[in-house]
Amino acid sequence: MHHGKTRTTVAGAAAGAVLIAGTLTGCTHASDGAAPRADIAIDLPRDDSDFWRSYEKYVAAGIAEQRLRTLPVTNSHGDEAQLTAHLQQFQQARVKAVVIAPQETGDTDGILYNLYAHNINAVSVDTEPEHGYAYMVVRTDNVAYGTKACRFLGEQLKGKGKVAEVQGALISINAYDRSRGFSTCMRTDYPGIQVTELPTD
Repeated sequence: MHHGKTRTTVAGAAAGAVLIAGTLTGCTHASDGAAPRADIAIDLPRDDSDFWRSYEKYVAAGIAEQRLRTLPVTNSHGDEAQLTAHLQQFQQARVKAVVIAPQETGDTDGILYNLYAHNINAVSVDTEPEHGYAYMVVRTDNVAYGTKACRFLGEQLKGKGKVAEVQGALISINAYDRSRGFSTCMRTDYPGIQVTELPTD
Protein backbone atom coordinates (compact mmCIF):
# COMPACT_ATOMS: atom_id res chain seq x y z
CA MET A 1 0.00 0.00 0.00
CA HIS A 2 1.26 3.51 -0.78
CA HIS A 3 -0.08 7.00 -0.40
CA GLY A 4 0.84 8.75 -3.60
CA LYS A 5 2.67 8.92 -6.90
CA THR A 6 4.44 11.91 -8.38
CA ARG A 7 5.63 12.22 -11.96
CA THR A 8 9.08 13.71 -12.02
CA THR A 9 12.56 14.06 -13.55
CA VAL A 10 15.80 12.77 -12.03
CA ALA A 11 16.44 16.13 -10.37
CA GLY A 12 12.86 16.31 -9.18
CA ALA A 13 12.95 12.74 -7.92
CA ALA A 14 16.09 13.36 -5.89
CA ALA A 15 15.00 16.73 -4.55
CA GLY A 16 11.47 15.52 -3.88
CA ALA A 17 12.55 12.40 -2.05
CA VAL A 18 15.06 14.24 0.12
CA LEU A 19 12.57 17.05 0.88
CA ILE A 20 9.83 14.55 1.74
CA ALA A 21 12.16 12.58 4.00
CA GLY A 22 13.20 15.80 5.72
CA THR A 23 9.56 16.77 6.25
CA LEU A 24 8.71 13.34 7.66
CA THR A 25 11.47 13.58 10.25
CA GLY A 26 10.73 17.09 11.46
CA CYS A 27 14.48 17.80 11.46
CA THR A 28 16.02 20.00 14.08
CA HIS A 29 19.66 20.77 14.66
CA ALA A 30 21.53 20.16 17.89
CA SER A 31 22.33 23.42 19.65
CA ASP A 32 24.36 22.08 22.57
CA GLY A 33 27.35 21.05 20.48
CA ALA A 34 26.50 17.35 20.76
CA ALA A 35 26.63 15.29 17.57
CA PRO A 36 23.03 14.99 16.33
CA ARG A 37 21.54 11.60 15.63
CA ALA A 38 20.82 11.00 11.94
CA ASP A 39 17.13 11.24 11.08
CA ILE A 40 17.30 10.04 7.46
CA ALA A 41 19.02 7.18 5.68
CA ILE A 42 19.35 6.99 1.91
CA ASP A 43 20.28 3.94 -0.12
CA LEU A 44 21.14 4.35 -3.78
CA PRO A 45 20.13 1.30 -5.80
CA ARG A 46 23.01 1.44 -8.29
CA ASP A 47 25.48 3.74 -10.01
CA ASP A 48 25.72 2.12 -13.43
CA SER A 49 23.73 4.66 -15.45
CA ASP A 50 23.67 8.41 -16.03
CA PHE A 51 20.27 8.54 -14.32
CA TRP A 52 21.53 7.12 -11.02
CA ARG A 53 24.83 9.02 -11.10
CA SER A 54 22.88 12.27 -11.58
CA TYR A 55 20.43 11.23 -8.87
CA GLU A 56 23.34 10.73 -6.44
CA LYS A 57 24.63 14.26 -7.13
CA TYR A 58 21.19 15.81 -6.65
CA VAL A 59 20.69 13.88 -3.39
CA ALA A 60 24.02 15.15 -2.05
CA ALA A 61 23.11 18.71 -3.06
CA GLY A 62 19.67 18.39 -1.43
CA ILE A 63 21.15 17.12 1.83
CA ALA A 64 23.60 20.03 1.96
CA GLU A 65 21.06 22.67 0.93
CA GLN A 66 18.47 21.55 3.47
CA ARG A 67 21.07 20.84 6.15
CA LEU A 68 19.56 17.42 6.79
CA ARG A 69 20.88 14.98 9.35
CA THR A 70 21.57 11.82 7.37
CA LEU A 71 23.59 8.69 7.75
CA PRO A 72 26.32 8.31 5.11
CA VAL A 73 24.56 7.47 1.83
CA THR A 74 24.86 3.77 0.96
CA ASN A 75 24.69 1.99 -2.41
CA SER A 76 23.23 -1.51 -2.70
CA HIS A 77 24.47 -1.94 -6.32
CA GLY A 78 21.27 -3.68 -7.44
CA ASP A 79 21.71 -6.41 -4.81
CA GLU A 80 18.55 -6.92 -2.74
CA ALA A 81 20.52 -8.75 -0.02
CA GLN A 82 22.77 -5.70 0.28
CA LEU A 83 19.72 -3.43 0.44
CA THR A 84 18.30 -5.57 3.25
CA ALA A 85 21.62 -5.36 5.13
CA HIS A 86 21.64 -1.57 4.75
CA LEU A 87 18.07 -1.34 6.01
CA GLN A 88 18.98 -3.39 9.07
CA GLN A 89 21.79 -0.90 9.77
CA PHE A 90 19.33 1.98 9.34
CA GLN A 91 16.92 0.36 11.82
CA GLN A 92 19.70 -0.07 14.36
CA ALA A 93 20.61 3.61 13.93
CA ARG A 94 16.95 4.42 14.70
CA VAL A 95 16.41 6.76 11.77
CA LYS A 96 12.95 8.20 11.22
CA ALA A 97 12.80 7.87 7.43
CA VAL A 98 14.57 6.04 4.61
CA VAL A 99 14.77 6.80 0.92
CA ILE A 100 15.15 3.63 -1.17
CA ALA A 101 14.64 2.39 -4.71
CA PRO A 102 14.07 -1.40 -4.58
CA GLN A 103 15.07 -3.01 -7.87
CA GLU A 104 13.19 -6.29 -7.39
CA THR A 105 9.83 -4.69 -6.77
CA GLY A 106 7.93 -7.94 -6.33
CA ASP A 107 10.07 -8.92 -3.36
CA THR A 108 9.59 -5.95 -1.02
CA ASP A 109 7.07 -7.16 1.55
CA GLY A 110 9.65 -8.23 4.14
CA ILE A 111 11.87 -5.17 3.99
CA LEU A 112 8.98 -2.71 4.01
CA TYR A 113 7.20 -4.55 6.84
CA ASN A 114 10.35 -4.33 8.98
CA LEU A 115 10.59 -0.58 8.38
CA TYR A 116 6.91 -0.11 9.22
CA ALA A 117 7.26 -2.26 12.35
CA HIS A 118 10.10 0.01 13.51
CA ASN A 119 8.07 3.20 12.84
CA ILE A 120 10.38 4.18 9.97
CA ASN A 121 8.75 5.94 7.02
CA ALA A 122 9.84 4.58 3.64
CA VAL A 123 9.98 6.78 0.54
CA SER A 124 10.47 4.73 -2.62
CA VAL A 125 12.00 6.51 -5.60
CA ASP A 126 11.71 5.46 -9.26
CA THR A 127 10.23 2.07 -8.42
CA GLU A 128 6.88 1.18 -6.90
CA PRO A 129 7.02 -1.68 -4.41
CA GLU A 130 4.41 -4.26 -5.30
CA HIS A 131 4.10 -5.49 -1.71
CA GLY A 132 4.44 -3.87 1.67
CA TYR A 133 3.84 -0.35 2.95
CA ALA A 134 5.64 2.71 1.62
CA TYR A 135 4.73 6.14 2.96
CA MET A 136 5.20 7.63 -0.50
CA VAL A 137 6.26 6.62 -4.00
CA VAL A 138 8.01 9.18 -6.23
CA ARG A 139 8.21 7.91 -9.80
CA THR A 140 7.42 8.44 -13.44
CA ASP A 141 4.33 7.11 -15.20
CA ASN A 142 6.06 4.31 -17.12
CA VAL A 143 2.83 3.09 -18.74
CA ALA A 144 2.62 6.53 -20.37
CA TYR A 145 6.24 6.21 -21.54
CA GLY A 146 5.41 2.92 -23.27
CA THR A 147 2.24 4.37 -24.76
CA LYS A 148 4.10 7.41 -26.12
CA ALA A 149 6.71 5.16 -27.74
CA CYS A 150 3.91 3.13 -29.33
CA ARG A 151 2.17 6.21 -30.70
CA PHE A 152 5.39 7.65 -32.10
CA LEU A 153 6.17 4.40 -33.97
CA GLY A 154 2.55 3.91 -35.00
CA GLU A 155 2.45 7.36 -36.59
CA GLN A 156 5.84 6.95 -38.26
CA LEU A 157 4.75 3.62 -39.79
CA LYS A 158 1.26 4.90 -40.59
CA GLY A 159 -0.23 1.91 -38.75
CA LYS A 160 1.45 -0.84 -40.83
CA GLY A 161 4.75 -2.69 -40.58
CA LYS A 162 6.93 -4.44 -38.04
CA VAL A 163 8.60 -3.22 -34.85
CA ALA A 164 10.80 -4.82 -32.22
CA GLU A 165 10.18 -3.99 -28.58
CA VAL A 166 13.42 -4.31 -26.61
CA GLN A 167 12.09 -5.00 -23.12
CA GLY A 168 13.91 -4.16 -19.91
CA ALA A 169 14.05 -6.72 -17.11
CA LEU A 170 10.39 -7.44 -16.40
CA ILE A 171 11.11 -8.14 -12.71
CA SER A 172 11.26 -4.34 -12.45
CA ILE A 173 7.88 -2.64 -12.22
CA ASN A 174 9.24 0.17 -14.43
CA ALA A 175 10.15 -2.14 -17.32
CA TYR A 176 6.94 -4.12 -16.84
CA ASP A 177 4.81 -0.94 -16.94
CA ARG A 178 6.60 0.43 -20.03
CA SER A 179 6.11 -2.89 -21.82
CA ARG A 180 2.46 -3.05 -20.77
CA GLY A 181 1.81 0.49 -22.02
CA PHE A 182 3.54 -0.24 -25.33
CA SER A 183 1.87 -3.58 -26.05
CA THR A 184 -1.62 -2.46 -24.98
CA CYS A 185 -1.38 0.60 -27.23
CA MET A 186 -0.08 -1.44 -30.18
CA ARG A 187 -2.88 -4.03 -29.88
CA THR A 188 -5.58 -1.40 -29.47
CA ASP A 189 -4.47 1.46 -31.72
CA TYR A 190 -2.22 -0.16 -34.34
CA PRO A 191 -3.37 -3.73 -35.03
CA GLY A 192 -1.69 -3.55 -38.45
CA ILE A 193 1.76 -3.44 -36.86
CA GLN A 194 3.47 -6.72 -35.97
CA VAL A 195 5.39 -6.49 -32.69
CA THR A 196 8.31 -8.76 -31.83
CA GLU A 197 9.18 -8.72 -28.13
CA LEU A 198 12.87 -9.03 -27.30
CA PRO A 199 13.37 -9.65 -23.56
CA THR A 200 16.64 -8.41 -22.05
CA ASP A 201 18.11 -7.77 -18.62
